Amino acid sequence: MVTRKEVLLALMGLLPSIGLITGGVLLPRGVKRKSILLILLAILNLFLGAISLFGLVNTFQNSDEVEKRSFQMFSQQRMDGLVQNIEYYKLINDHYPDSLSQLYFSEPRVNEIDPIMVNIGVEPPEYNYILNDDNTYYLFSSGYDGVPFTSDDVLPSIEVTTKIGYRKSEVHQDTLN
Repeated sequence: MVTRKEVLLALMGLLPSIGLITGGVLLPRGVKRKSILLILLAILNLFLGAISLFGLVNTFQNSDEVEKRSFQMFSQQRMDGLVQNIEYYKLINDHYPDSLSQLYFSEPRVNEIDPIMVNIGVEPPEYNYILNDDNTYYLFSSGYDGVPFTSDDVLPSIEVTTKIGYRKSEVHQDTLN
């Protein structure tokens, strides 16, 4: 006969993450008493506990990837705006800026800080801006490894055309396309 205490223990096992514990307590009792009901409740608790544990682990593993993707998208949107600001700077000054900080002084709303670099603690947390020649430049984020010119670099989503000076470096053309 299953006692009221054992039934309450089995019901507690329906709570996420507690099922493994209650199932582990109920299974030996059910085997000792030769109670099919108690054994079934224990197996149900173990099963539900394992599923909740798997879900919890899976959630934590995937949350890191979701965070990375959201920072990459945010960084890409900011770089798209920077490309527009760089092109506007050239239109006004007849040359591209030597550094992103020149944009800040000409247009205070410009933010050259890379959110990915801030998130991983790289100093200074700025985008990579390389003036290639008088008419072209590279702009990208170093990505989560913090090392420029690697496969995890994030580039603006703006299409490269001959009408603007933004270009992808040879390394980025090879690794990202």
